[in-house]
Amino acid sequence: MPTIAKRVSSLEPGKKIPLKFDPAFKMMFGNPDHLELLTFFLSRLFRVDYEDLEGRIELVPLNMPNQTLTEKKCERDIVVKFKTDNEYRVEVEVNVQEEFHQQIMNRNLYYMNRVASSGVKESEDYEKIPLTYLINLNTYYVDPIHQKLIDVYTFKNDEGYEYSQILKIYNINIAECYDLWYHNRYQGKMDEAEEDLFLLCASFMMDDVETYNHCIDKLHTTHHIKNTMKEVSEKMNQDEDLYARYYSFEERQKLENQVVLNDAVKKATEEATKIATEKATKIATEKATEETKRTIAKNLLKNGATMEFVSKSVGLSVQELEELKDSTE
Repeated sequence: MPTIAKRVSSLEPGKKIPLKFDPAFKMMFGNPDHLELLTFFLSRLFRVDYEDLEGRIELVPLNMPNQTLTEKKCERDIVVKFKTDNEYRVEVEVNVQEEFHQQIMNRNLYYMNRVASSGVKESEDYEKIPLTYLINLNTYYVDPIHQKLIDVYTFKNDEGYEYSQILKIYNINIAECYDLWYHNRYQGKMDEAEEDLFLLCASFMMDDVETYNHCIDKLHTTHHIKNTMKEVSEKMNQDEDLYARYYSFEERQKLENQVVLNDAVKKATEEATKIATEKATKIATEKATEETKRTIAKNLLKNGATMEFVSKSVGLSVQELEELKDSTE
């Protein structure tokens, strides 16, 4: 069994740790030393000018006293507070799975409610509850029927009346963003802000340095932000602890994907067996019913019943009855 050091050194030249790996994503966008990256991402998502958000967001500390980049990268959920007249809280989650799992959504809703209620005590003025947005970066569609790259959820009734504006959920399919980018099916269909968000989301899936850098170069932003995104990514690749965790993550994903595949095969086999059994039972029942008809018809004919009477009684044609009568003589 290879040691961790051996595994760490196995990162191939030209390859990188992708941002879909949650600790890597937090290392890029959840570090107070380069909040401009998170500011840029949120400005594109919420479609506001970067300058209007610059210097107005702060990371909400969640037991995070550490100082080094390595220590900071994985211990913090990305929870943002906007320093504006109205208080906003934004939580960002990365959900990497082969398909939608309700348990993950339930967990994220729990986190979202925790963020919304933080700092507000029971019996206090509930108008103090901040506007809370949950951003889910998924590798699947939550709604498989109405597939949207960015799917926004609020609390509304069937008539579209909004119960509350306090909570809002953004589900973004980063895997589909990458697929559209890879096949070059996005150009000319988006404005600059939409394209920047799309490129950022596509870049989360990339594990190739050259491809990632090429994607970042296409962003409509400053050289400083582009260079910082490249530099942080390069630091990730040199971080042995992070790569060891990513290696374990990949191994776990393979196992989980195999379990999903095995379950799918098992369900398909059970369904096929059920269908085959039902079909065989139906055929056997139909055959037994046919034999019963023929037995009744034979007895009726032996007792002198007419062909017409027997045909109407048992549902066999006159021709079938004649063949049956010939076979018994």
